[in-house]
Amino acid sequence: MKWPFRNNVDGERGAALLVVLWASVLIAGLATVVAGTVRTDLSVARHQLAEAQARHHAQAGLMHGALLLLAGEDPVLMGRATVRYAGHDVDLRFADECGKVDLNTGWGTMVRRLVAQHSQGGGGAAAILDWRDPDTATTPGGAEVTQYRAAGRTHGVRNGPFDSIAELPQLLGVGPTLAAALRPLVTVDCLNAGIDPVAAPTGVLAALPGLSAEARQTYLRDREAYVSGGVRGAPPALPVNGRYLDASPGLAVEISARVSIQGGGLVSWRAVTWLTGDAGLPLLFRTWERGDP
Repeated sequence: MKWPFRNNVDGERGAALLVVLWASVLIAGLATVVAGTVRTDLSVARHQLAEAQARHHAQAGLMHGALLLLAGEDPVLMGRATVRYAGHDVDLRFADECGKVDLNTGWGTMVRRLVAQHSQGGGGAAAILDWRDPDTATTPGGAEVTQYRAAGRTHGVRNGPFDSIAELPQLLGVGPTLAAALRPLVTVDCLNAGIDPVAAPTGVLAALPGLSAEARQTYLRDREAYVSGGVRGAPPALPVNGRYLDASPGLAVEISARVSIQGGGLVSWRAVTWLTGDAGLPLLFRTWERGDP
């Protein structure tokens, strides 16, 4: 005997089975997506944690470097050092600020020659000089209040000293590219008109008037031997006008710290320290910021 509703029942069962199968496929797909998202989130979280750890190690390295300076270590002699925290190496580098050209007090000739190395025609040097000088007269190629306002920059011109080298990109004719090229070569923390050649980067030495490329290379070889010998005795002579040279008191030093991030990448931090000579407050951090990778 045939049941009259058997075919309908079988059809409904088949349809239900298909629904169950499709639901299973959908659930499996969603589970895969969720699992992938969770893995991605965990990976991002692990990287963020590793980056945070590297950042704190770098900052601890800056403090360590500052304590080395307080203990009387010579930044020129140290050059660089490695310290280790929780199994991570921190690469420290030291640079005497008086080996750089001071944006506020450095000779205008040095500023122009330094900028000319990185800017066709030396554009930007006059804007630096106009920014720092107290008058409102526009240096040829420079910019005063009128030019800034015409360019839509309502902040105008300082007509006073730079507070920080971070101000450089604000200047007409400078911009971020030139500012980045000048950053390791200039300072606002030395206050000398000239530079200390023993601590000067090669790019700063190249800006010295009257110094040929051959004489510069000879000096660099002599300087390397002088530093390797512990900077004892008189430093090697440099055949340039003495007004462009000033000995550093060794009181303003840039420290940079670099740490590799576990899983890839690099964290860099930098500070400029002032050794005050004050027993109550022997050290000041003039700058404390993230550096270039």
